[in-house]
Amino acid sequence: MTLEKNKKIVSVAVIAIVVVASIAFLSIRGRTDEPAQATIDDLLNSRSVRAAPAPDGALVSMGEPFLTLAATPVTMYYDGTTLNAAPLLMEGDNPATPEEGVSKAVGNFFEAYGKKPNLNLKRPNPNIPLTNDELELQSLELALNYWESSDGALLIEPTQAGYDAAVNAVPIASYLNIPVIITDDMGSSVSSVLDDLDVRYTLVCGDLRGYGKVWNMECPWEVRGIIATGTLDDEGVSRSLLGDRLNANTSYIALANPMDIEVPDVLDSFTETFSGTVTSSDTGSTSFPTTSSDTPTEYFEIPENYTYARVTIDSYTDCVNPTTWPGTPQDHGERSYVYFGIDNDGDGAMSHDEDSPDDRPHFMVPSIGYEYIEEGGKVVAHGHADNPIFNSPGKKVVQIKATLDQKPANQLAHYTPGVLADIRASTTSFTIDVLVEKLDSYNYPRVPYASSMAPYLAAFRQGVVLASPTYSIHNEQFVQNPNCGDPAVNGELFELVNDRAAAVKDDLNRLLGELAGIPDASAENVAQAYKEMSPNLFCVGIIADTNMVPWYYYPNTGQVDWGESEGFGTPSDNGYADIDLDLTNPPFDLDGSDPTMELGVGRICGWDVQDTSALLARTFFYSDIVGSFQGHSGSWEDSAMTSFGDKVPVESAKSVTEKLDQAFDMAGFACNSQYDLARSDSKLSSPTYETSNLIFECAHGYYYWFVPPGYKATGPGGGFHVANVKDMNFGPSVLFASSCVTGKIDGIPHTNALSQAFLHSGMNAYVGASRLSWGSLVPLPDATSGEVLGGYMGLLFYSYITGFRYDKQDGLFSEVTGDLTLGQALSLAKNDYISANPPDNGGPQSDTAEEFNLHGDPAFNPFEPIHEG
Repeated sequence: MTLEKNKKIVSVAVIAIVVVASIAFLSIRGRTDEPAQATIDDLLNSRSVRAAPAPDGALVSMGEPFLTLAATPVTMYYDGTTLNAAPLLMEGDNPATPEEGVSKAVGNFFEAYGKKPNLNLKRPNPNIPLTNDELELQSLELALNYWESSDGALLIEPTQAGYDAAVNAVPIASYLNIPVIITDDMGSSVSSVLDDLDVRYTLVCGDLRGYGKVWNMECPWEVRGIIATGTLDDEGVSRSLLGDRLNANTSYIALANPMDIEVPDVLDSFTETFSGTVTSSDTGSTSFPTTSSDTPTEYFEIPENYTYARVTIDSYTDCVNPTTWPGTPQDHGERSYVYFGIDNDGDGAMSHDEDSPDDRPHFMVPSIGYEYIEEGGKVVAHGHADNPIFNSPGKKVVQIKATLDQKPANQLAHYTPGVLADIRASTTSFTIDVLVEKLDSYNYPRVPYASSMAPYLAAFRQGVVLASPTYSIHNEQFVQNPNCGDPAVNGELFELVNDRAAAVKDDLNRLLGELAGIPDASAENVAQAYKEMSPNLFCVGIIADTNMVPWYYYPNTGQVDWGESEGFGTPSDNGYADIDLDLTNPPFDLDGSDPTMELGVGRICGWDVQDTSALLARTFFYSDIVGSFQGHSGSWEDSAMTSFGDKVPVESAKSVTEKLDQAFDMAGFACNSQYDLARSDSKLSSPTYETSNLIFECAHGYYYWFVPPGYKATGPGGGFHVANVKDMNFGPSVLFASSCVTGKIDGIPHTNALSQAFLHSGMNAYVGASRLSWGSLVPLPDATSGEVLGGYMGLLFYSYITGFRYDKQDGLFSEVTGDLTLGQALSLAKNDYISANPPDNGGPQSDTAEEFNLHGDPAFNPFEPIHEG
C-alpha cells in the first residue's frame, strides 16, 4: 500500500484494511525484546516532512487531556528554527459555570482571530469520554494527515504514569516536528503507521515496548536534559534540543501538576433543601455569619463515612424589583450570601464561638459571585459554590443574609457622594439547595486538565515543562487533619501547604541551576545568576490552580482577625520568584537581607481549561486580534484608563492616578481619567473598561467584586462583580487592581473569583491582591507625594511597561526601562517597592509586596504606542 493512500486514512474501517495489508511487512523494529537505545544525536539529526501545514485552529474536548497532547505538535511545531503555530483550544460543557456549556472565551477568540478552527477533535458525545481505542485512532489519523514522513514519534500510554511523563516530554515533539501517538498495546495498527512514516526511533511515555530505537521518558530530569539542560552525545559532549537544534536560550519554565486530570468520582450523595424568607440587612463586602434572630439558620449532618466530601450550595433569592428609580437589581447591588460551616453546639455561631472553639465557617456563597437569572418577570440572585470538606463529619449549619433594594433619596443617590437611600424593611423569599457528595479521592483540582496545555505553552516560549504529581497540597498527611479541605480557612494547615510549596521550590531551583550551568549550586548562587539577567528576568508560568501548585503562605500580623473571612496568611507566588527566600525566616533572603525577586512569575488559569486555552490563544496571537477591538478614543491599542472610588481611604489613590495619567500620556496612550469618585460606578464606567488596553483602578473589594462607589449599607450598587463582569467583553487588556482580595483564588471555585471572570471575558492579565490590600488615610512618611501601598505598587508596575515613572525626590518624570513583560514588570516593581518600604514583620508593607499576584502569562508584553515596532 502506498504512502499516499495511507495519508487518506480517516476511519476505523480503513485502518483495519491497513493492518491486514501490512502484517506481512511488519519490520522486526518494535518487536525486539531489547530495542536499541535512541540518543541525543538521533534527535538532533531528526528529520520530518509535513503532509499539511498547521491548521487554522484546533478544538479538543476539554475532558480529553491525552488528545490535547497529541494535538500539540500538530498546532505548534518548529521547521528548523522557525515556529509554526496555530490556536489550540478546549471546548465542552461545564455545568458548574453560569453559562453551563462552552465558554464564551473560546468563541470570542475565534471571532477576533478571523479564522475558524478547521481541526475538530471533539468527542461525538460530550458526556462519554473516548475509549483507549478511540484515542489511538484519532492520534493515528493526526499522524497520517499531518506528516508524510518522520524519523521519530512520541508514544504515550493512556495511564496516569504515561501522562505524568508525557506532560514533561511532549515539547520534544514540537521541537522535532514529530507526531504524538496514544496507545496502550503497540499493536499492529500503530506499528503499521510508524512503519509507513519511516519512523526510526520512538520516545516512550509509559509501559510500552516502543518501536525502532527507543528512549524511555520515565525520568523527567532526563527529559529536561534532552530539551534544555543537556545530555551527553556520542562524543561525550553535553547537547540539547533548544541549544543545539533551535539555537535558543531557554528563558521560560511552564510549571504544572499532571494530577489535575484525576477528578474524584462520586460514590454516594444526598441533598437538603431549605426555604423561607429573609429580611434585608447590611452585608457590606466581607461580612461574617451572624447569630441575629432575624437570620435564617438551618442544620444538617454529614455522615461519618463521608471522609472525602464535596459540598455544593445553590442559593436562589428573589430580588425586589425596583419601581422608584431607574436601574436593575444588579445596578442596585441586590445580593445574598449563604454561609456554610461547623456549628457543633447548635447556637448558630460559626465564628469566634468561645463555647465551641472548633466551630468555624467553611465557605461563603455570594450571589453576585455567580449570576442573576431573569424568569417569569422577576430577577433571581443565584449563588453557586462548591468546596471540599475532608475528615469533617457531624453537624453543619447554613445561614443566609441579603441586601435588597432600598428607596433612594433621589435618582442620583448611587452616583452622588454622601447621598444615601431611605432605609426601609424589605423581605424576600429564598431557597437553598445543598448537595453533599462522597468522593473516592482527596485529589481536588480547581481547573482540571490545565496541565495538558503546559507543553503547548512551553513550546511556544521555547521553554521546558516542570511537572510532577507530588505538587498537590492534598496528601495523606494533609487529609488526616479534621475539618480540612482548603488551607485558606484553616491556618493550622499552613505549615503542611508551605512544606509542599517548598518541595516545588526545590525542584524549580534545581532546574534553574541546571539551566544556568551551575548544578548543585546553593540557592544564593543561583539567585545571583538570575539577578544578573535584570531587567530581562527569566519567566515561570504556573499553569495550575493553587490546589495543584500551591501558593506560598507568608505570615502576617495585621490581618489575623480577617482570616476566617478573607483567608489566613498572605498567599503569594513570591515564594517562587524569590529564588533564595529563607523559608525558615520569611520574607527575608537566606543571607538575612530584604527579599528580591529574581524571576517573573504569573499564574495562568481561568474558570476552567477552556478559559485557560483561550487566554493562551489571546496571548500568543495577540498581534492578530488587537485590531478587531474598538478603543474609547479610536485605536484600542492606544487607549488607557484610570479610576478610583469615592469611599475612604480609596481617595488617597488620586495622587497615583494623576501620575499614571501623565505616564500613559507620555507613552502615547489616550488616557481616559474621567471615571473617578461617583463616576467610577460600573453602570457609568463599564464601556471605558471594555475599550481600554491598560487599566488601573482603586476601590474597596473582595474576591467576587470591587465596589468603586463604596458598599453603602443603604444602597450599595455600582460594583464590578462576577455576575456582571461575566457578561462584559474586553479586549486582551491588562488591569492592575489596587483593591482588597480581588486576586484571591485559593479556597474558592474559580467561577466565584473576580480576577478569573475578567479573564473569562477577554482580558489577558489581572494583577490583584490575594488578601486585604492596605490603604492609608495619609501618605506613609517617605511617600511625600501621596502614593502609598497598593497604589504605589501599581505606579511602579506600569512604569516598567510604559517606561515613565514619577520620581518622588524631585517631582519629575523619569525614564526607566520600559517595554518589559508583565512578569518582569511586577517583580521589578516589587523590588523597588521593598527598597522604599522594607518588610515590617507581616504588616502593611510586607503584605503589599507579597499579596499582589499576576494572573496571566508572565512573558506577555502588551502593546504600548511609544514602543511600537
